[in-house]
Amino acid sequence: MADAATVMRTWAAAAQDSLDLGAVEEPDRSLHLSPTLDGTVVVKGALDPDAGAVVTTAIRMAMSEDALGEPPREPAHRRADALVDLCRFFLDHRHGTPGGRHRPHLNLVIDLDERAAGDPAAGRTLDGAILTRETISRYLCDSGVHRVLTRGRSTILDYGMTTRTVPAPSFNALVVRDRHCRWAGCDRPPTWCEAHHVHHWEHGGPTTPENLTLLCARHHHRAHTPGWHLKLLPDATLHITTPTGTVLHTRPPP
Repeated sequence: MADAATVMRTWAAAAQDSLDLGAVEEPDRSLHLSPTLDGTVVVKGALDPDAGAVVTTAIRMAMSEDALGEPPREPAHRRADALVDLCRFFLDHRHGTPGGRHRPHLNLVIDLDERAAGDPAAGRTLDGAILTRETISRYLCDSGVHRVLTRGRSTILDYGMTTRTVPAPSFNALVVRDRHCRWAGCDRPPTWCEAHHVHHWEHGGPTTPENLTLLCARHHHRAHTPGWHLKLLPDATLHITTPTGTVLHTRPPP
């Protein structure tokens, strides 16, 4: 079937070249991103063969296998994760200044009363998207964050300056030690990774190598999911406890 499709595309291209169509038309591409009421974004689109081949290849190369201790993902889920990873990679590296780290910046609005009361939807972005406590914790690990602390919708208590929670020297030290994502069974390279505070930064965890580990974006999200617990030993051995109580061990490469 794949060979037949290739033959048909070749034939169509040859037929197209034999016609005098004048001006070259723009490729037929479309992409629709439709937010729903619960914050989910429905993605629909169509790509011409050239663009489709680029996107298909990029997603295929960015797809990762399921790591140890994780529930298996369907192929569609793995493709979606790969697309998010590709977009995050672009945002992290789109500036050309050498020597620095360029984390995505997020305007985060946190209501102290709601957070203190344990509201699971304890924050939001400026466009109104609701964020869970786990998502906020993950962002606070390793992002440039403008914090806006409020009491209710209208009273702003504090607007902090942008901070880089994990500066470039600390991140580079992690790269030297960890080499790749430290999740058991994952080998995503440092350029795809974020620094994770094993003892969460918002709970007083220090930004030091003794409390930091490299995790790719997907496993960083997993580390902030209820039921998963991480512990970093003095020799940099990482213990990952799954919701079922299984303990996975990883050590930095020699």
